[in-house]
Amino acid sequence: MRVLQDEGIILHNKSFFEKDRLVEVFLKSYGKVRFLYSRGSQMKSSYAGLLREFNCVSLNLQKGKSFYYLKSCQLSDGFSNLHSQYNALMLAYYFSDIVRSISVDEQPNIALYDCLKKGLIQLSQNQGSLQSIQQFFEKNILISEGLYDDTITDSLVFKQILMRYTGKPINDPQFIKWVRFIFGI
Repeated sequence: MRVLQDEGIILHNKSFFEKDRLVEVFLKSYGKVRFLYSRGSQMKSSYAGLLREFNCVSLNLQKGKSFYYLKSCQLSDGFSNLHSQYNALMLAYYFSDIVRSISVDEQPNIALYDCLKKGLIQLSQNQGSLQSIQQFFEKNILISEGLYDDTITDSLVFKQILMRYTGKPINDPQFIKWVRFIFGI
């Protein structure tokens, strides 16, 4: 049976069957991989807290008949500040959606992994405005995929290029507009 040992970033997870979790992770050396975590939906689950979105984890996965199965997991970086800021978290989900739409299962892409990790580090450490972090991420995505052109200046052009490239629509991050939200403007 094939065994994968690598560092990865959790992109998505959801309930699967009655008590299990289906987790999608972007591994540094193997690309996007889905694995099953048995009893992951139970309250006393040993790895449930480690497998939340955007955690950087070291995984040991074993290939079964239909799925990879989690054997062990260790937290490398939890990006703890990221989960306490709504707008930063929404931008992280935007990054995750882009990586999920670009990547193919089990196709290594170290440049894409590095781009995602740098973007999450910037969000977690508040390294600039959300708009500048988003622009930096979008530019690096285009560079890593070989689609970058100096004439690309805004997110709308980025989304059009990515939509042609993947055939999938890219949704904008859902930021809270504090002024409108608080004052009803």
